[in-house]
Amino acid sequence: MTTYNSDDAIRDVEGADYATLKAKFKDLAAVVDILHAERKAAFDEIRKREKEVAIKLRLGTLSEADKVLYRDVINSPTFSRN
Repeated sequence: MTTYNSDDAIRDVEGADYATLKAKFKDLAAVVDILHAERKAAFDEIRKREKEVAIKLRLGTLSEADKVLYRDVINSPTFSRN
């Protein structure tokens, strides 16, 4: 796994040699790929939980304990009850 550290950034991009630029580009691409995968996993889990809550709300099976547990989901501005 590649860890990004801004201290390792190329300070003079225009003055850097081609091999350095190419290596840095590959390193950054790996970081972006990792971040994208993590962001997608988090997004998918958020959507999954929102769908579960929406179904339970429609069916009327969301208990008071569930409402406490899912309060953040229910109050989220992006949450759709449909």
